[in-house]
Amino acid sequence: MTFLLDSGYRILNGQLPYVDFFEVNLLPIFYLSTVPVWVSQWSGLGVIVVTHLMVFALTLASAAITDNLLVHAHQHRALLLINRSYVPILYGLLTGIAFMFGYGQREHLLMLAFMPWMFLRCLRLQNHPYPHSHALLLGVASAVAFTLKPHYALMVIFVELMLVARARHWRLYLQPEIAGVFGVALVYAVYVLAFPQVIEAYLTRVIPIAVMGYDVLGNLTVFDLTWGDPGMRILILLALAGFAVGMRRGANATLMQASTLAVIGAVIGFAVQGKGWSYHQIPATWAGTWLVAMLIRWITLRPAIQNLLRRLKHLHVIMLGIGVFGVFTILFVSTLLWAQSPYLQSDRDVILSIQTRVLETDGVMILDPYLTHVYPTLVQAGHWQALQRYQTTAGIEMAYYGALPTDVYMDSHVPPPVAEDVVGAIISSLSAPTMRLVLIRDGISPFGNYQVDTYRYLMARPAIRTILDQEYVYLETIDEFRIYERKRD
Repeated sequence: MTFLLDSGYRILNGQLPYVDFFEVNLLPIFYLSTVPVWVSQWSGLGVIVVTHLMVFALTLASAAITDNLLVHAHQHRALLLINRSYVPILYGLLTGIAFMFGYGQREHLLMLAFMPWMFLRCLRLQNHPYPHSHALLLGVASAVAFTLKPHYALMVIFVELMLVARARHWRLYLQPEIAGVFGVALVYAVYVLAFPQVIEAYLTRVIPIAVMGYDVLGNLTVFDLTWGDPGMRILILLALAGFAVGMRRGANATLMQASTLAVIGAVIGFAVQGKGWSYHQIPATWAGTWLVAMLIRWITLRPAIQNLLRRLKHLHVIMLGIGVFGVFTILFVSTLLWAQSPYLQSDRDVILSIQTRVLETDGVMILDPYLTHVYPTLVQAGHWQALQRYQTTAGIEMAYYGALPTDVYMDSHVPPPVAEDVVGAIISSLSAPTMRLVLIRDGISPFGNYQVDTYRYLMARPAIRTILDQEYVYLETIDEFRIYERKRD
């Protein structure tokens, strides 16, 4: 998440994605990230606190839209498998899942839009009205969210194909939400025409490195990440149960089938990325949680269960109230506490070393292929990464994936083009007068399939070694980071 905030910070300072800085994600998330950065600069609050609070507000908005959709649906005896009283608890549970896997990640934002979108589209199949302005805004928000992570496009495609197959006409697409989607696509097209250099840089510079990066960061098989993964296996079995229930006729069949297809699309999206990272599971886990809620609701609609629930009505209401209040209180407090603390306690010494040695306007550069453990708190303190086009040294790793030369740590070694570009950015940043502190990974990063000793590699580059010797002084090594400070006059 913090890397994306870095992209927003760069855009606010006049840089263009892919041209002036390197990133593999798609354009919309960069421009969305400018909002919390700008609010942070305007308000004086830490950017991560602002981001977490904005995501929390989006969660409340998504829950409110879902509740509003259910009000319209229940008036027409539709979507009965989701009881309005379940919405607060379900959104609370889903936000808890996001906290465990990756709060504020693109997958999280995607699902905040997808769930109300799916409910609205199911309503359209049954020809139920919904205010045009609300539908248009939901269409715009959903279109932006769907572009954040195209790996999960099958969630939307599967649901839409099912709706078309059941409707047997195209009136489903003569709706305000579809106009909102096309409006976003039009804006995207205008941007591409206005900044052709951005697309050229993406095609010629970013994609080749991104392809290598997928191999470096993980190459698990589709089987490993579907049936071979216990969590995904459970979701697949749940999807089969939902499919069986969805085969029944009635007002609830459409929603059950859509939810089942969303789970399948999310599982496929998780698998095709080949990494198995925790936050990649968010869409599948969210969709699966909704499906479980609907299966439970379907069971409770059986006459015998209904009679039992009538006897426990007051207990049910009390437990529901306690659950809603407890979940949202805990999540709101957690949002603030999580946002203001380092992500890992082991990084405190590194962070304190940075904060005690540099001013907010000083440059801080961390030369490490994987910065997630330090970077969030560093940005929260106001020290944006100063490595020019690159946020990490991961480009060096990608340049040598699968074939690390024996002379890579020798002065005579000539880096490949990608690594040479990263080295050039490091040299330029080290030479900048505003650069105050430099942290270099001493050894091989334990993350992913990395194989380059960052410190040995950089010290084997004569220009970097000379600058460090002449303009910086070595201070200490903390948590496998060698810390250098610029010599004071």
